Amino acid sequence: MRFKKTEVCQTCSRLKNVCQTCLLDLEYGLPIQVRDAALRIKDDLPRSDVNKEYYIQNLDKEVWKYQDWTFKASLFLTND
Repeated sequence: MRFKKTEVCQTCSRLKNVCQTCLLDLEYGLPIQVRDAALRIKDDLPRSDVNKEYYIQNLDKEVWKYQDWTFKASLFLTND
């Protein structure tokens, strides 16, 4: 059995819509650089370690707020 190594964090992979291990786009199956060039996607993520951590931390907070809200909404909607 072959184990794959995680190359990027879960937040980064969700943000760019790529696989965490092979770094291929989940929709088209292309490498990120090829997909970004073809679709003319501008990579505006921070480059320095401190800024990158801060940016990802804020995105994680937003994702958890959204997931918590959708979870509560789904509970509200299922309790007719």
